[in-house]
Amino acid sequence: MLTKLSRILVVFTTAVSIAFMGTVLAIRGSGPNWIVESQNLPDYAFSQSTGENPQWSGQHRKEAQPVATSAVLPDVIAKAYDDAQRRNIDAILPQIPPVEQRTAATKSLLESDQKGLEVRVTMVEQLIADINKQINDVAVDGDRKAGQAVEIRAEAEELRGAVARLKRQLQQVHADHYQLREQRRRLLDLLHQTRGLHLRLQERHEQLIQDGAVAPAAAPTT
Repeated sequence: MLTKLSRILVVFTTAVSIAFMGTVLAIRGSGPNWIVESQNLPDYAFSQSTGENPQWSGQHRKEAQPVATSAVLPDVIAKAYDDAQRRNIDAILPQIPPVEQRTAATKSLLESDQKGLEVRVTMVEQLIADINKQINDVAVDGDRKAGQAVEIRAEAEELRGAVARLKRQLQQVHADHYQLREQRRRLLDLLHQTRGLHLRLQERHEQLIQDGAVAPAAAPTT
């Protein structure tokens, strides 16, 4: 009876042990890896003492200042995170007043620049308005000059027509002048011929008188 009970207890103990081991392994596998987590704090060193009751301790590397000591590593890591946060805050706090001063100075400069920019914007807008007016004036003047150019071209066409007519008239005058010169030349030739004939007739008349011819009486004039 005792042997059978002993066997049952042994089997039960073995089963419980296996179950407990599985539970531990499951918890260890599902929980965070605190060794890896400690490596995320490069400014801190973690170590475990030896003995019956080993303790985990952590300290700042540069200052060699202990942070915490505990039998559980997560507690030490948590204290290390708190210390790192405190150190960051202590390092940041002295920088706040200068930043606030620079911010105030920058704000003052921005306000001054804003006023200057507003004045500059007003000047630029006025300049743009002046340029637009000049463009409109140039466009109007261009239209006026274009109209004048059309009128000048029309006058030029009329003048070209008048010049063409004058050229034709001048050609006609030249032609008439040439005909007049030819007619004058013919008249001069006829005059020379008439004078020559008159001289020959006068010479014949004198010769006849010398030969004894009687000149006829001049016809009475009325």
